[in-house]
Amino acid sequence: MKGFLKLSFFCLLIVGACDEGSDGLNYESLEATTGLQWVDANGNLVGKWKIPNDYNPSSAIYPNPSNGIISISALEPLKRFWIVPATCVNENNSQIPNLISSVSYSVEDIEARSVKDFVIQSNNLNVVGDLSDLSSGIYKVFIELDNGTINWFSIYIDPQQNNFPDLEFLDLVCN
Repeated sequence: MKGFLKLSFFCLLIVGACDEGSDGLNYESLEATTGLQWVDANGNLVGKWKIPNDYNPSSAIYPNPSNGIISISALEPLKRFWIVPATCVNENNSQIPNLISSVSYSVEDIEARSVKDFVIQSNNLNVVGDLSDLSSGIYKVFIELDNGTINWFSIYIDPQQNNFPDLEFLDLVCN
């Protein structure tokens, strides 16, 4: 009996130490969203909701939130982009923007989780994606540039909405 109690306590200790948020996800997880950048239809940053775990040194996506039509632009030619359903993860680490730059994802992992895959035919620096057939929710857009670099953004899509009041509605979406 004493051995069983020790084993139970040890298991609880391990489980408690491994708590990374929603379903074991943390800011590094491929499908995790820790925040969102609010970007208008002209590509101007309007604000932020929480602390985004985006990595986008050479690309932009707008508008965000979106009614299902997004524009992507980059400094290098675009090769491909994927849409992956995301899960909200509650992390308040102000260092996420610095830490995320050391994270990388494989094309195979992104492909395995994607619900949409767009191959870009020519050396475009700007493309438009129609995501209006997706359900409302949080997604991550992974962008592969011609040079092999992968950037990513968390976005909110609602094909039924044309005017988003403010980003506080995400508190209800991600409760």
